[in-house]
Amino acid sequence: MVSNKHCVRLYSYCLKGIY
Repeated sequence: MVSNKHCVRLYSYCLKGIY
């Protein structure tokens, strides 16, 4: 998780650690 805003839009990628 880099940014909460990015996690909201790319939650799927956020879990993988991409965004």
